[in-house]
Amino acid sequence: GSVDVWKCRSWKCSGSLKVWKCRSVEVWKCGSVEVRKSGNMQMSLYLTHIFLDLVVWKCGSVEVWKCGSVEVWKCGSVEVWKCGSVEVWKCGSVEVWKCGSVEVWKCGSVEVWKCGSVEVWKCESVEVWK
Repeated sequence: GSVDVWKCRSWKCSGSLKVWKCRSVEVWKCGSVEVRKSGNMQMSLYLTHIFLDLVVWKCGSVEVWKCGSVEVWKCGSVEVWKCGSVEVWKCGSVEVWKCGSVEVWKCGSVEVWKCGSVEVWKCESVEVWK
């Protein structure tokens, strides 16, 4: 939690570190870096050089990265990418793409497209409809 703040203080702050406390909430600001703490949840906000807001929420082993309309949820080896109505689940070599009622499962050269009760299995140039 405090790593970001001290790292920031050592190479950026030189006296411009501000800390607000209100009951259980703390806000640490240093230049463009902001760290908010509330209980065991931490939010770090970094303003990147291209002025996109990247927000990182950490709670235990779960991380949520937000940048514009894109969200990435990380928990161990599992990642979930969200952009609008599209979701991509990643775990090792397996990817699952979701958009509305359509799901696409990818593992290596195999793809499975699901829509309702219809399944399409693809492997390179072969397609199997179920």
